[in-house]
Parts: sequence; C-alpha cells; structure tokens
Amino acid sequence: MNSGTVVTIRNTPVYEGFGVELRMIRQCGERHLAAKVVEWEPMNQGDLIPVAIKMDDSEAQKLCDELWKAGFRPRNGEGSTGQLAAMKDHLQDLRKICFKALGVK
Repeated sequence: MNSGTVVTIRNTPVYEGFGVELRMIRQCGERHLAAKVVEWEPMNQGDLIPVAIKMDDSEAQKLCDELWKAGFRPRNGEGSTGQLAAMKDHLQDLRKICFKALGVK
C-alpha cells in the first residue's frame, strides 16, 4: 500500500449529512493514523482559533477532488480551468458559424 493521506467523503444518512474521513497511511506495515472527530467549542469573538486540520497542497487537492466526486461544486459558478477554456472555444466556434451564415465579415 502506498503511503500518503487518504481523504474520503461519504453521504452518511445515519448522521444526516456528509462525513469526511481523513487517514494518514504510513509505509511501516499497515499502520494507519486517522483524524478523530472535530469537537465544537464555544469561543469568544476575537479569540485565536486553533487550526483544526493541517494539510499540505496535495492533501488539500485530494479533499477538493473527493468533494467534487461527492457532487459538491463552487456556488459562485466558477468552473474548472479546462471547462472554462472549452466553453470559450465553443463560443468562438459558434461566432464563426453565425457570422458565416449571416454573411458578416
């Protein structure tokens, strides 16, 4: 088994929502380290809030990928870079077709 962080997003009807599972797999045998339950604690406005989960860029990307697989999308309508480029190309093709059909130069 490869070492690294495994991120899984699951719809968990028992908990009425989505569950996030974080595991760190170490190469030494089958040893797994798992992130435990996040506990909510009352805080005062302005208090220093400790970081709940620390992760590097590749781990954060795995989390984003798993959220995407589970159906989560950005709310502000942003797509991926590839989607945006494909849409721009498509619109350019449509312009050419329309201009040619209408005889516009």
